[in-house]
Amino acid sequence: MTVNSMNCVCNVQLDTQLWSNTMMKAALLILTVSISTGVIANSEFTQLDTNNDGAISLSESKANPSVMAQFKDLDTDNNGRLSKSEYSHFVKK
Repeated sequence: MTVNSMNCVCNVQLDTQLWSNTMMKAALLILTVSISTGVIANSEFTQLDTNNDGAISLSESKANPSVMAQFKDLDTDNNGRLSKSEYSHFVKK
């Protein structure tokens, strides 16, 4: 193997390692943001669910005008209450 060939192999290996490290950092950042968003969403849900029944009623949603304005669209099962799952769709918007 010539010196130029060895340099080329080393550069490819370094590029691969750099790319791998960059992808790992990106994956960790995405995971961190996802967890943070979930924690924030849960905290906001808990604040709106003032009677602690595990759902947000239309009356409780009045504390957040944006949630109230979208309540009917978010209440996908039309039971007049937003579950954590239904509320999570609001948070993602």
